[in-house]
Amino acid sequence: DKAQFRISGVPDFDWSYGCSPSAAADVLGYWDANGYPLLIDYTFNRYDPLEGEWDYNVPNVQQQLSWAMHTDSSAGATSISDIGPGTRSVCNHPDYQNNYGFRDYTDYNENLGYLINKIRSGYPAIWNVISHPTYGNHSMCAMGWGPGTPDTAYICLHDTWSSTPVEVLVNWNGWTSERYTVGIDT
Repeated sequence: DKAQFRISGVPDFDWSYGCSPSAAADVLGYWDANGYPLLIDYTFNRYDPLEGEWDYNVPNVQQQLSWAMHTDSSAGATSISDIGPGTRSVCNHPDYQNNYGFRDYTDYNENLGYLINKIRSGYPAIWNVISHPTYGNHSMCAMGWGPGTPDTAYICLHDTWSSTPVEVLVNWNGWTSERYTVGIDT
């Protein structure tokens, strides 16, 4: 087993419209570059009233995801149960010409093995934490693990925050509150 692993080519889009659409846009950005080229059609700049700043190079899919996930635009909040179906809807939406046949799955059992198997298979995932000591309630894009000997308990992710490095390591075992993985694949 490797001491660390990263899925290469996963974008790190800045938070816009909410953390769940942003994390899902990272995942779909990966898929867009790997055989599913209609998921991101263009990018744009927008003033984000929640953050009070300009967001640059926002992929159009981020806004589509916020609509499909029923994200509360006044708070940026999304229900865990809407993340997978919303992401799948955007991937398979005939109006967006994305009739790709993606599936989604939400691991409500908080299983580290499910997340690691997604990453080992080469699929970035949307990782959601509740009451995390650093992130609070937040969705992020998990795209690797390690370093370690090997240590798959340290999840490498893009946290959607522009104030942090592109890659952040979070210890799966570093707190006791809930964490859910949303997987999307074909």
